Amino acid sequence: MSPLAIVILNWNRPAATLACLENLSHWSTLQPHIWVVDNASHDNSVALISQQFPQIKLIASPINLGFAGGNNLALRQILTNSPSHVLLLNNDVTVTEDAIIELQHTLEQQDSLGVIGPLFKYSNQITSAGGRDIAHHINTHLRPTDLPPNTLTSNQPYHVDYVSGTVALMRGVALAEVGLFDEAYFFSGEMADWCERLKQFGYHCAITPTASAEHDTAQAGSARQTLYAYYILRNRFRFIRKFRPQQQTRLMAFWIAYGLAAMLQAILRGQLATTRATALAIWHGLTGQFGGKNEQLGIRN
Repeated sequence: MSPLAIVILNWNRPAATLACLENLSHWSTLQPHIWVVDNASHDNSVALISQQFPQIKLIASPINLGFAGGNNLALRQILTNSPSHVLLLNNDVTVTEDAIIELQHTLEQQDSLGVIGPLFKYSNQITSAGGRDIAHHINTHLRPTDLPPNTLTSNQPYHVDYVSGTVALMRGVALAEVGLFDEAYFFSGEMADWCERLKQFGYHCAITPTASAEHDTAQAGSARQTLYAYYILRNRFRFIRKFRPQQQTRLMAFWIAYGLAAMLQAILRGQLATTRATALAIWHGLTGQFGGKNEQLGIRN
């Protein structure tokens, strides 16, 4: 098997990607194969990345394939080399080599785990302790108070519904069995979908409290906030159809009501782009219109 493979996506954020690669360049124990997929950025991302880090594998996609499709471009090639582990890494995350070694160690010690992730922190506060069922929860990021007592102090990995693709260490064999991401999600929900399929193969998803990563989620611009409003809602309809068919009517009614309430709130705040994105999310979710819809949201693809 080949060593650890790391996949990083870039979409018009070369500074963040270069900073991430600079951090990885200082790792001394792990010797990962690093892949960067540029999702058709319309700036100078490809030139900057290739010039400053010629040793990494850079894939320049001619079209924006979103999180799912962008990662799949690299994963298809990575899987041909039977990697022991694959790390999905957001370019806006700060994570130490020791934290990834801890994730690797845990994955190697527990054969039942297919994917594992760290705690996410910002300003020394835990912002996410794992993911929970996106069909049933509005806030899918677990907080410490959502966990049983002593979960975080036990230093033992604990099972979650899904591991965020922000930092996710995947077992290579499990990835080969489960397959690639469902590209119909485009952005958001694809990791929850993959983890649901992973469990069908008998694996578990887990978080280890002995590893953490720093992630500042407050840096998203207005365009990205519009994308979040649309895809996070719309993609729940796809997830429900695939994995919760017996509860479909009730769950879809709940998310329609949630979307309408979100639209009203956006209208009162004068957020017209969010209002329109939420309305489209409901309509597209109900009518099965999935995949990338950036241009319909008025955002350059």
